Amino acid sequence: MRYSLSIAIYVLVVAGAMAIAAAAGEVGGAIVLLGLVALQPAVGFAIGRWWALVLPFAWALVSLGAEGYDIPVTTQLLFQAPFLWIPALALGVALRRIAWPRLRPS
Repeated sequence: MRYSLSIAIYVLVVAGAMAIAAAAGEVGGAIVLLGLVALQPAVGFAIGRWWALVLPFAWALVSLGAEGYDIPVTTQLLFQAPFLWIPALALGVALRRIAWPRLRPS
């Protein structure tokens, strides 16, 4: 249940952010990008499992129909995944793995 809720929130936030970025222009797009980069560690922390690192690829598949200015959005997301999204998710998962045993009462 926890995983499906985290994934559903992730998909909804990303879809909403893409819609806002499409309507907002350059400054709004930069703010949305910063928000998405901040969202990734939070989702990684919430899920806490290493399989969460494949979520950016699911995000790219969802955007198959979207077109960019010169490059389709899917191609952009697949290119950005190893540099932006996967390391940010890995940071959240690693923080969860390190911090969680120390936060739980024994």
